Amino acid sequence: MSSPAGSRSRRRLLAGGLTVLVVCSLFVGATGSVAATSHSDDEPAFTVALEDDGDATVTVRLTYDLEADDERAAFEDLRNDSTARTDLRDRFASRMRSVANETATNVDREMAIDDGSVDLTTVDDTGVVELSVHWTDLATTTDGSIVLAEPFASGFTPDRQFVVVPPEGYSTTAATPAPTAVEDGTHVWEPGTSLDGFEMVLSPDDGPGATGSATADAGATSDSAPGFGVGTAIAALLSAAIVFGRRS
Repeated sequence: MSSPAGSRSRRRLLAGGLTVLVVCSLFVGATGSVAATSHSDDEPAFTVALEDDGDATVTVRLTYDLEADDERAAFEDLRNDSTARTDLRDRFASRMRSVANETATNVDREMAIDDGSVDLTTVDDTGVVELSVHWTDLATTTDGSIVLAEPFASGFTPDRQFVVVPPEGYSTTAATPAPTAVEDGTHVWEPGTSLDGFEMVLSPDDGPGATGSATADAGATSDSAPGFGVGTAIAALLSAAIVFGRRS
């Protein structure tokens, strides 16, 4: 059984994570230039790792400051609690499945979400929580090209870095809005960037038009779906993270 101090620390970990989710950054417009990215594995991020068939692994990364001994102990307690990890994984996958189902209805394309995973690690004095699901047919594939648009194109403004990783052997031929940074094909948009109208087109490196870097204004997407706004993203994570509060 957790001690009162451990329970309080666990609540602070939860509160800190929810603060990151709820407090949105000031708007940062997308820039037209591409620079070296500072993205790393211990920074908050919303990452889409694409596959060549249009499937993707979608990961939300949360981070916690573990400099205080009680905070580190509480984080380790959570990391070692298999029941809490399973509850968190299932709740997050369920919420993301709801988003995928709504998107599939609006774009008239079948999608699916698997049960996902949750991973808790430490990097120096930072606790890292990664919630992941495998999203079937998130992107469309046409004549060898991959097009990623919905649900991000309809009002999604991430409160953390938004990261898209192309499949091996693919390069981005167009992206709108233009990414803040690109490194080794990975595209990064800074927190607060409005992704309204988002579209990213990727082509095989040996295919026509492959350039290895993004250009702005890819043109209108054939998909159109309302509703993956900040509220939906926050609701998905709030619903998942509340498991921690119930177990405190």
